[in-house]
Amino acid sequence: MKLPFFGRKSSSSPSRTPDSPPSVSGNGEVHPGHRAVLDHLRRIEATQPLARPQLVGRILFDMVGKMIANDRGVRMEDLLAILASCGGFSCLSAAFSEVLGPTPPTGNNLTVVEGKDGHRYFFGDLPNRYLIESEFALLGLALGMAQACGGTVSLDMAHQTMRRVANTVGGDEFGKPELPTEHRPGDFPINYVRDHWPKALEALNFYEVPPTLRPAAIGFALQRAIEAGQDAIDPTMAARIVIECAVPMAKIDPERLV
Repeated sequence: MKLPFFGRKSSSSPSRTPDSPPSVSGNGEVHPGHRAVLDHLRRIEATQPLARPQLVGRILFDMVGKMIANDRGVRMEDLLAILASCGGFSCLSAAFSEVLGPTPPTGNNLTVVEGKDGHRYFFGDLPNRYLIESEFALLGLALGMAQACGGTVSLDMAHQTMRRVANTVGGDEFGKPELPTEHRPGDFPINYVRDHWPKALEALNFYEVPPTLRPAAIGFALQRAIEAGQDAIDPTMAARIVIECAVPMAKIDPERLV
């Protein structure tokens, strides 16, 4: 089934990603089809290290699109916001996996700030690396596709939002996307993370994507969304939605999701 996109422009339809095979067979063992996929990924990762996150990015794109589709199709603002919100949170999750791992990075890579609302917020070079500063960072992948689709984007757009987010930590404006009314997502990013991160994490675990590659996987999902939906929403606006949702969700305390 192809799902049409709708937004400010006319609709467009993406190609379909095959459904995931069942995780277990009738006798409770891992399904042979899924095991074959995992074995294939392990064989090719030596020469194609991004094969796994690229595959899972396509699956996440398809999965979220089906979850939010209505009788009109898929509203692009919501699809982008869900993926970006979960992607931002995955950057912090990746940072935690390093800090709590067997060889934690040295230096002041993760800083905890207590907001005036009593919640903790996380800053530092480590989550920013997954968010924006590495070759396959979440925002780098998304903004690169927006630019390739004709959008006018720059990393300074992300840096401006990062400064604003830092200045609103613990306040009423934190986590509220600064977007035109007609392009605002249907919910706030933190609610998208609460509602959709568990399902996204299930898919990431299903394909054994390590925490440090999860931001890239969601970045590839965002690339697919921006490219497939470029006739429904201007790529520049798509990039803004991604930035506005991802940046604050890379700062929130995971305990708020419990």
